[in-house]
Amino acid sequence: MIKMDFSQLLHEVTPHTLMFQTDNSNAGVIIFPNFIVAIDPTMYPPDARGFRDILEKNYKKPVKFLLITHYHGDHVFGAAPFKDVEIISHESQLDLIDEKLKGEWSKTAFEEWKKEEPDRADAIDQIEICKPTKTFKSEFIITDEENGYRLEIYHAGGHTKDSSFAYFQKEKVIFAGDLMFAKSFPWAGDPTCNPDAWIQAFEKILTLDFEHVIPGHGPLVGREEIVKHLDFFKDLRKIIKKSIEKGISADKIKIPNFYSPVQPGMDTRSIEHWLKFYSLK
Repeated sequence: MIKMDFSQLLHEVTPHTLMFQTDNSNAGVIIFPNFIVAIDPTMYPPDARGFRDILEKNYKKPVKFLLITHYHGDHVFGAAPFKDVEIISHESQLDLIDEKLKGEWSKTAFEEWKKEEPDRADAIDQIEICKPTKTFKSEFIITDEENGYRLEIYHAGGHTKDSSFAYFQKEKVIFAGDLMFAKSFPWAGDPTCNPDAWIQAFEKILTLDFEHVIPGHGPLVGREEIVKHLDFFKDLRKIIKKSIEKGISADKIKIPNFYSPVQPGMDTRSIEHWLKFYSLK
């Protein structure tokens, strides 16, 4: 087996923030004076273990907190190497995880997954669903007042019911989780996705003083990417509402010019969800 050099996946954004970028999802890092905060563990435990090991080796500090921005597997499945730290999430993540464990995350489902992806079988076997140990309703703050460090974590909803983002004002960095699919069509088809809340999340982020956005997927971006996504979402919302009024079906809706989806069907399934969401309002 080829040993991966995890340091190649770790990129400095500012002096005290980093992005860890895998093929499946991104993770974020804030280096406090005496400890480390990790944001999302990525999808597979071997990657997450390498992520944590390289952080603690390079910075000579322990990881004290792990924020899981939302309940999707590519942001939850890698948490086992962090199960000894404080795992933070929005309070609704507990129920969302419990629901998944009854079906898509059952032992039987994971055995089927291993058959479909035998090359991933060992990594899948290492997955342990770690529920948050600390939850919050609207916001959660991690501070080191003596050294002027403050990480603000806000519940937003939108992408999923439990979606949250973090803001490190000291170095003007937003950790967006899957509120941001940078340079790609966003996955907006989760059953708990709320397009209005997602738009409001972008609007709130734009009130903050930031320069860098670490997305849940894709490359590092800046303020202009939030503006671009917000404009697209607002245009799409208008189109969806007009389509409902005129009785236009999902396959006939013309999506505004935007990025292509990373996976086939992400755009069409997202449109179907938005149609259902606004039809019920």
